[in-house]
Order: sequence, then C-alpha cells, then structure tokens
Amino acid sequence: MQSILHSLQDPAIFGGALFPVVVGLGSSFTHCAGMCGPIHFFLATQGGAGRMIWLYHAGRIIGYSLIGAILGAIGHVFTVFSTVGFRVSTGILLAILYSLFGMGLLGWLPKTLDPEKKLSFLFPAKTFGSLAGLGKNKLLLFPGGMLASFLPCPSTHAVMLWSLGLDHIWKAAGSMAMLGIATLPVFAVLPSGLFNRTPGTGRLYRRLLGMVFLGLSAWRIYGIATRGTASCH
Repeated sequence: MQSILHSLQDPAIFGGALFPVVVGLGSSFTHCAGMCGPIHFFLATQGGAGRMIWLYHAGRIIGYSLIGAILGAIGHVFTVFSTVGFRVSTGILLAILYSLFGMGLLGWLPKTLDPEKKLSFLFPAKTFGSLAGLGKNKLLLFPGGMLASFLPCPSTHAVMLWSLGLDHIWKAAGSMAMLGIATLPVFAVLPSGLFNRTPGTGRLYRRLLGMVFLGLSAWRIYGIATRGTASCH
C-alpha cells in the first residue's frame, strides 16, 4: 500500500495519467461530440456491426497506445543515450514546440507555422477515406478503430506531445490509452440525447488547451534554467 501511495506522489506518474484524462473528457464533450460523434453514430446503426461497436473503440484505444509507445521510446532514447547538453537542447526544442502548439490553438500563428496543421499529415486520409466498409463488415471495426486513432485532432496531438516529454515507453503508452478511454463517456451519452453540444465550446476548449501548453512550455524552460534539466510533467 505504501509503495502505491509513494507512486501516486510521483508527479510524472500522476500527471501522466491526469493530463490525458482531463484532455480526453474535455475534448469529448466539446470537439469529439461534433467530429467523431457522426462516425460513432454511423457505425452504431449498421445492423450487426452496431452491436460490435466496442471493437471499434477498442481499436482506437490500442491504436493510441501504440502511438504513445513509439513516442515514449523516442523520448527515452533521447534521455538515456545522449549527453547532458543534448538533453537540455532537446528539452528546449520540446518547450518551443509546446509554445508553438499552444499559440496555434490560440490562433496566433499562420497555418504554415501551426504544429497542429503539420501533424495532420500523419493521418492516412486516403486509406481511411470511406467508412462504408466498416459498417458492412464487423471484422473491419477493430482495424478501422486503430486507423481512426490517427485522425487529426488537437487533443490527440496534445497528448502525443505530452507523451513525447514523458521519456518512458509504458508511461507514454498508458497516457495515450487514458486519452482514448476518457473519450468513451460522450459516446455513451450522445445516443440518449442527454447531451447537446453548446455552440462555441469547441473554440473555448482549444483556447484553454492552448494556454495549458504555453504554461507547460514555461515550466520546462524554468526547470532547465534552475536545475539544468527540463522540469518533469
């Protein structure tokens, strides 16, 4: 029990779980309701495939986890197999990326400099192009969900950047998985008609997320300036 309590006191572990949950919940009831909601509704009304909709969401969560594991591995390599000077340089670079991402969400950057727009190239639009096949063949729901984890989304990109800074494979994978899990409640509520997205909530959410990333950037720079290493999440 003491070891568990001690682990919860680790800001990297606690923050690594809390941040993606907050982002996932905040995004799901503002952004996802309008963007991913129609995909969920389409699949949920496709006869037999509708009863297996959980396969689609399981694929999304596992897809997020794989993305997180890759980013965590990259961050871990930079941390372990590099000099102190190089680690500080990568920490500064990540802080700059956080800052650019935040300013992009706030609408302070032209599209050519907006990291979120640049990250959208990761989405294989042509491959995912038509969802009709997913509705007709329930065997495609799981791989379709995995592919959907690449959908261009500010929340996904935010937790991807967060995971890169965690410098651990399992923490980064868990962080991205928590993002996917935290988006599930909105899909349970939307069909009941209990939740109607208020106009403007998506823009408000983006602005809040942008301010958070400006704060994360400042915190990392502060850690480098005071301790010579980037402050942990």
